[in-house]
Amino acid sequence: MSQNHSPKRPFTVGRALALLPFSLLAIAGCAQIIGLDSYTVGGGGSGGTVSSGGSSGSGSSGRPGGGEAGTPEAAGTGGSSGNSSMAGTTGMGEGGEAGAGVVTIPPVVGCDGKTELVLNQNVMQSCILRVSCDPFNPVRSISQCVTNNTQDAFNGERCNLKAKTCADYEACEHKGIAQDDLCPQSKWNTNFCSGNKAVSCSSDGTFSSWVDCIGQGGTACGTYPDPNALPGDPPVLADCKVAETCTGDQDYVCSAEATPLYEYDCVAGQAYGFKCGDFAYCDTDSSGAAGCYLSAATCSTVGTTCTADNVAKVCAAGTPPFEYDYDCGSVGLKCQVGAPNADGDTNYCLAPGCKPADVNNCQEFCDGTKLNFCYGGAQVATDCTDYGFANCDTFTTPSGLAYAACIY
Repeated sequence: MSQNHSPKRPFTVGRALALLPFSLLAIAGCAQIIGLDSYTVGGGGSGGTVSSGGSSGSGSSGRPGGGEAGTPEAAGTGGSSGNSSMAGTTGMGEGGEAGAGVVTIPPVVGCDGKTELVLNQNVMQSCILRVSCDPFNPVRSISQCVTNNTQDAFNGERCNLKAKTCADYEACEHKGIAQDDLCPQSKWNTNFCSGNKAVSCSSDGTFSSWVDCIGQGGTACGTYPDPNALPGDPPVLADCKVAETCTGDQDYVCSAEATPLYEYDCVAGQAYGFKCGDFAYCDTDSSGAAGCYLSAATCSTVGTTCTADNVAKVCAAGTPPFEYDYDCGSVGLKCQVGAPNADGDTNYCLAPGCKPADVNNCQEFCDGTKLNFCYGGAQVATDCTDYGFANCDTFTTPSGLAYAACIY
């Protein structure tokens, strides 16, 4: 029986790139891709950027968790690819070969119960890996990643589109789950540097994590005492040093280039942070806090339109407004403009016979090892063991997002 719980993560080694939300993405957004928390597109200083509203995690120095944007169709810039151990085996290194090979999910029918929907296998596999290879407060669910082909919508995520293994994901994002080689029982509930990796081992060894500091634009890994540690917490934090000059203690700072490239905290005169990525820059929001923002094209009229080839062109409110495109047709779906959902979005990519309500009401769940998610409102099931994972589980982020993922 799958449990609904919040992913355990004592701190996030690495921070989230402020990427476009799926609310405007519907969950939250992409950064580290993941990765992980609230992301934004457009300038932070304008006060008009769109925030996904996702939780920001604990962060080794208080920032959201996440990683660098990466490069399109490539494997990032120096991330570790891990070893070749299989998921679930003792001593498995970061990444391993979870997801190895091409998995084919049979066609399903749309919400009308009869029209066959031909699934984009590559997009599904890469989205499953994006969430499952590092399931800490993902910026969007598998359903949202697949339905809107969000990885293709954002330059910073395109390096994961061809992912077939967790090692591919890690090479793109420069972070992942720390296995027994980095977090044996003797290292549980500690944070430390392993070469250029900042490692966080959880209190029970579950969902421990690592970040490649060089891959995220840092110069090295470093540690410092955690002034906010509670009884039982690790007394030391690990983080990535960056080549910025600072004095004293400062939170949420942008570097000083004409177009700031780094976001960092200053801890006792040492800058700890990361590079925003090849398609992003650092800016401050209305509160004065720094964050990474993906560059986006500007537009004039706020709203959503659908092109003849089923691309949802969204012009989002901002100063100036900014545009992003979701290619519904690339995943075999039809673009439709509908009533605003709970996040105010009016763009929908729909399977045959499906309505916006089918997308909005989608529930991801597990049935044993089978992962169930939605594809344009239509339900799809796949077995996590086919991707090299041991099981399926459901989670809830601190912001209340419920999602399913494959787990080791």
